[in-house]
Amino acid sequence: MPAPSRWRPERGDHVDAVPAEIDALVLRCMDRKPGARPTAAALLDAIEALATPPWTRAQARLWWATHGAAVRSVAKLRLERPASDERASLDVDLHRRDAR
Repeated sequence: MPAPSRWRPERGDHVDAVPAEIDALVLRCMDRKPGARPTAAALLDAIEALATPPWTRAQARLWWATHGAAVRSVAKLRLERPASDERASLDVDLHRRDAR
């Protein structure tokens, strides 16, 4: 095996039971260039995408048939609600806070 600084992992170097998508993600995390590695947020998005199976068209149609009316009514309520200029405020007693 070459020195660690020269070793480049190949797909065949890993356990065959690991799905190719997960293997590719792990290899991206191990990239020698830190800037090429995914950020924590991008890594979370990638993991969530791997964990969520895609919907079939039939599943999507069924979901929208079941929940579409509720989604549309909530969206309509949000659009019809007048904009509010009210702002919430909170009084802070700095003397009491510092006494702790």
